Amino acid sequence: MWFLDTAREIRDDLDPGLKLVTTTICDSREGRKRWKRLLRERGWTPEFRVMGVRPGSPFAKTHKTKCALGACKYVTGPNMYVDYNGDVVPCCIHPKAFVMGNMLNQTYKEVRRSAARREAILAMKKDRAGMEICGKCRKE
Repeated sequence: MWFLDTAREIRDDLDPGLKLVTTTICDSREGRKRWKRLLRERGWTPEFRVMGVRPGSPFAKTHKTKCALGACKYVTGPNMYVDYNGDVVPCCIHPKAFVMGNMLNQTYKEVRRSAARREAILAMKKDRAGMEICGKCRKE
């Protein structure tokens, strides 16, 4: 819980209007209920998803996936994933595809307007299939 509380404190200092969201895989109804309670108490909005195929994982080697075209919603959309060290990454499926900024020394707006994010969007639009990690992802 330390990370959740610390991330909220950083958000409160740097960009109080930023919505804190977690996306979690949880198959148990009771587990989701418990996680929702814990997160909401700390000012977070919980979301849940099904298991995805992470590019580069052993599971991905046995399952063919077709790459989606263009820049994905995880890079172009309003939500951002913040890693334990403050790095803002494109998605929770493969968080080290690239880093778009860092919430420890940038605001949400600065990360959204960063050169790293713009370059990632352009690379995806130009040749997503040729990207080492994003080129193997089927998410749109």
